[in-house]
Order: sequence, then C-alpha cells, then structure tokens
Amino acid sequence: MITEPEASWDTGDGGGTGRQDVTGGAGGLLPGPRSEVIEGVPPGPGRVARLPGWVWGALGGALAVTLAGAGLAYAGVLPQHRPAPDLHGYRLGQSPCGAHTFDALSSAVAPRSSGVWPAVFEHTPQLDRAQCVFLANDARTRGGTTSYDLQVEVDLHRRTDPAPEFDAERSVDPSTLKVATRTTTTPHLGDRAYLLEFDTPTRILKVRSGGAVVTLRLEATTTPYGTGPDTEAPDLPDLGRLTPALTDAARAILTTLAA
Repeated sequence: MITEPEASWDTGDGGGTGRQDVTGGAGGLLPGPRSEVIEGVPPGPGRVARLPGWVWGALGGALAVTLAGAGLAYAGVLPQHRPAPDLHGYRLGQSPCGAHTFDALSSAVAPRSSGVWPAVFEHTPQLDRAQCVFLANDARTRGGTTSYDLQVEVDLHRRTDPAPEFDAERSVDPSTLKVATRTTTTPHLGDRAYLLEFDTPTRILKVRSGGAVVTLRLEATTTPYGTGPDTEAPDLPDLGRLTPALTDAARAILTTLAA
C-alpha cells in the first residue's frame, strides 16, 4: 500500500532531510511541495492539480470582469445605434434667404437700401448647411444712420440629434462664443427657440425643429452724421422692438425648408 509522503524537501545544505512542517490556522499540518514521483504509477483519472490561491483569485477576477462587461453591454451602457433625427421633410433645395423672407424686418427699420447675399451651401453625409446674409443699410436715426447685418445659418442634421447640444449651448453666440446677458424662450416657434440678448447691439434667435437648427444673428452698426468735437452722439437702435420681425423671418425660413 502506497501512502502519501510527509511534506519534506531538501534544504540543500546536506545536513539532513531539511523537513519543515507548516502549521495551518486550525493547528494542523499543511502539506508542503510533493518531493517524490512513484515510477510506473500514472496519475489517477480526473485528478485536479493543486493550484496556489492567487491563481484561483486571478481567474475569478477575470471572470467577474467579463460578466460585468457583458452586463454593461446588455444594459445599453456601451455605444449603440440610434435612429437618425426627424427632419420633418426639410431640405435645402434653395436659399433660405428668399425674396420676401425679411419683409417684416425691412418694414421695421426702413433702410435706404437692402439686399441679400447669395447663399453658400455645404453637403456632407452628416450635415446639410446653408448660410446667407440680409443687409439693410442707412436706416435713419437721430444723429446718424444705422445699418443692420442679419446672418442666417441653417443646419440639417442627418445622423445625430442636435437637441442636447442645442439646449446646452442655448446662451452662446456661435460666432464669438460670447455668453448672452439674457436668454429667453420664444414660444410657438419650432420645437424649441431661444432669444439671446447681449450688452452690444446684437440679438440672436436660435430655433430647433426636429433635426433642423436655424440661427439668425442680427447686428446693428450706427454711424454719426459728423466727426467733429461738437458732433451729437446718435441714438442707438432699439433691437428689442425687432424681435417680432426676427420671429417672422424664422418662420418664413422654416416654410422655405419645407417647400
């Protein structure tokens, strides 16, 4: 009968068997490394080799990480495909600055001359964009004249919903990155609309309708009649009274996009 050998190994100093006993937590002896192989006796079937505890710990940790990753993917934490934003049938088939888009604004400021710059278009798989400008020059005020520069930008987002970014940057001037001194919502215009006021003669109206974002940036420049020391300072324009005209222009642009 073959019995289990005692835990022993040679210390290498030639001074005996070098037997060492390791005491477990319960006071018993823990077996040391196996130091002998019995010839002619193959290992029994199904016998599992004894592995150090740290190996089992590493295997368990790897398994836990794998299961956790699978759970995150199932829960939707990992990136997933999202549907394209609804464009409500909008398209850039023509310039958003049409012949009558700014009639209300032109009537409100009564310029000596006005006109529209031709639109510039950009088309990519992710975005369709158009930019155009309406100019109203030499509107008379007390002590001078005022010119109005209205920049229009239309972005049709084809793949990514613009709503989160639109709301997060609602108070930012996209041209200067300056933050508005006051931001208010404009009701009954698109899905969401914001009016931005600044400490300069600038007003911005931002409108989102589905995946379409329309930005109207109105800036006024006033020039006095004279340049001498006795020249009277001209009145600055009241841009607040032009808010209805800006809203009217935004609605006209959305109508053009849907045509």
